[in-house]
Amino acid sequence: MGAKHATLHPLNKDDPRSDAILRFHLKASQIDSYEASFKSAARGADTITKSQFDQIMQISQRPSPEEDDDIAGLGISKRTMFCKIWRLFDVDKDGVMTWPEFLLCACFLSASKSHAMILSYFVIVDADGNGRLSKKEILDVFTKFLATKKRKDKRHGAEGLTYEERKQLQSYTTEFLKIADKNKNGFVELEEFMGAWSLFGDKLDSILSGAKAESLTTN
Repeated sequence: MGAKHATLHPLNKDDPRSDAILRFHLKASQIDSYEASFKSAARGADTITKSQFDQIMQISQRPSPEEDDDIAGLGISKRTMFCKIWRLFDVDKDGVMTWPEFLLCACFLSASKSHAMILSYFVIVDADGNGRLSKKEILDVFTKFLATKKRKDKRHGAEGLTYEERKQLQSYTTEFLKIADKNKNGFVELEEFMGAWSLFGDKLDSILSGAKAESLTTN
């Protein structure tokens, strides 16, 4: 994969606010809050540094047990997670984050709990931080997602996914890639991934219900 820059589709630099409202359906009040946080951290500059980003995200500069704990069994700490998020949303890789880059990051982080969880897995699996995943990596994302849900749900006594669940998950992933990979290059970019997840993410849960997973093309 090894692309130099992330494949994220940036917000319109001339009018990121309108673009965020149009693409992510954010409220103006949400954007006002994000902009206030950005300006407070930037202290009059046009960009923020990694330490200023951490300040906004409430990551202290001195390691704490809470920030170094494993997040929800993901095998990654909160501190490491936000390091990966920083690298992903620093779209031009210049070591600082502009307001449009920060707003794009906030758009993804402000999504529903399910979206935020799947974004966390995406960031973890995207080892090189280029903002796109292969079929194998997408399968890894879904496997982590379902395994974590199964572990948290007391109705499921078994640890890990069964052979049948993994088999259904492979079929689901194949269908998901066909739908999400708009440009048919064999990879799914973050925005493509999250868009398809908005439409079909709930069907992934049927794998844990004991029922055969629905086709993604089923209305």
